[in-house]
Amino acid sequence: RRVHGRLASSRTRMTEQFALSHEIDASRFVDHRLLPRYFRLNPHKETEFLGFSPNSQVLEAASNSLGVPLAAVKVVEWVSGTTFFAVAAEKSTNVLNVSDVKESDDGTECGDDGCTAMLAFSRSAAFQKGLLYGMDVASAAAVIALDIKPTDHVLDLCCAPGAKLAMICDFASGGSGTGVDISEKRINTCRNMLRKYGVSNVRLFLGDGTTFADAPPGYCDPQRPTVELDGVPVKLSKYARKRAKKKEFQQKLASGSHVLCWSGLSQNIRNDARIAPATCESYDRVLVDAECTHDGSAKHLQRIFTDPNGNSTVTDWKAAAAEKNLLSDEAVAKIVQLQKRLIRNGFERVREGGVMVYSTCSLTRAQNEEVVEAFLAQQQNEQSVAEVCASPALAAMPCLQTQIKNCSAPAYRFEPTVSNTGGLFVCVIRKSLRTQTTEVIK
Repeated sequence: RRVHGRLASSRTRMTEQFALSHEIDASRFVDHRLLPRYFRLNPHKETEFLGFSPNSQVLEAASNSLGVPLAAVKVVEWVSGTTFFAVAAEKSTNVLNVSDVKESDDGTECGDDGCTAMLAFSRSAAFQKGLLYGMDVASAAAVIALDIKPTDHVLDLCCAPGAKLAMICDFASGGSGTGVDISEKRINTCRNMLRKYGVSNVRLFLGDGTTFADAPPGYCDPQRPTVELDGVPVKLSKYARKRAKKKEFQQKLASGSHVLCWSGLSQNIRNDARIAPATCESYDRVLVDAECTHDGSAKHLQRIFTDPNGNSTVTDWKAAAAEKNLLSDEAVAKIVQLQKRLIRNGFERVREGGVMVYSTCSLTRAQNEEVVEAFLAQQQNEQSVAEVCASPALAAMPCLQTQIKNCSAPAYRFEPTVSNTGGLFVCVIRKSLRTQTTEVIK
């Protein structure tokens, strides 16, 4: 508890300075231990999940598989198309240690330094059997905003650790999901998660989301290697990347190349009866869940104060380093430039009539509304129109609507004090020709 007190003190000083710099009301930063813990039901294992209840009752199954009291579990009613559970936060002095805050091999959080129903997720049957995802319900809103159809081909430009991509693939059950991430460690985490939860209509690329340009599966020749390293076509061997020389590998990535590191799809997609081949070189839907300062997610900020082994390392220099590397004005300016490149490439990858969603877990306008406004201004002289659209699904959720300059349709903000979730900004943008206009996703 003394360690947690130092954690809270250092984090509070840092977030207060950040809030002041970005004109954010500091009361919007909420200790994540006071928020519910959210879990998504794995649709591939629903029958096994209901086996935890003698009467096949979903709440009873959630309670038994998670090992928490039945009274602490509720279904999140305002989410459609998938099932989410909320485990109520409970104040208690008998909490897990800070060192329990870490990620498992599949990217889900294994523990909680707070008092969310006294839960250590990694030790529950729900986690061990892959029945439930640990996923903030606000994150699901970004996927729901895409309005995915069953045969859509969807691109996730910043896919790790993989919970959103798994949900995308579940919605696009007769299409596909393509995930891209620039971090080798994170893309491996994503792969492990997708395998554990039984997601197969998916491809994973290691590469830069600002330059990724591969077509959806089935459109181009499926036998063509994506890229060759040391003369070995990596599409034909999952170990080819590991055998490649590190220097050449880095040169390939630096030049904008990307590596297909895992696919659950048949090599010849047109012989895969599960999937409708893509009809054009662009995607039906694109999610740009951009890298950000994570200031809207207290759990992300909490990890700043732990070392790679999960041990608490709270010192003055650690807090100063965290502020310099993550929340400083210089860091924000650098991230904003990355976000602008990501949203631009995401829009280039979506087809005419398709939808792109831009999202971050930051509360700042600089990383959200202002990034969208800059993109729209840049797009004015282009042949394709980028138009902010309303989302009826998100409008029915407990979130705030926020204005984008010169747009009649709103964007959406999920915030701890309003939504009882982590922070998330969501903006829906439709791509159309200049003769077409639309404001609501049909």
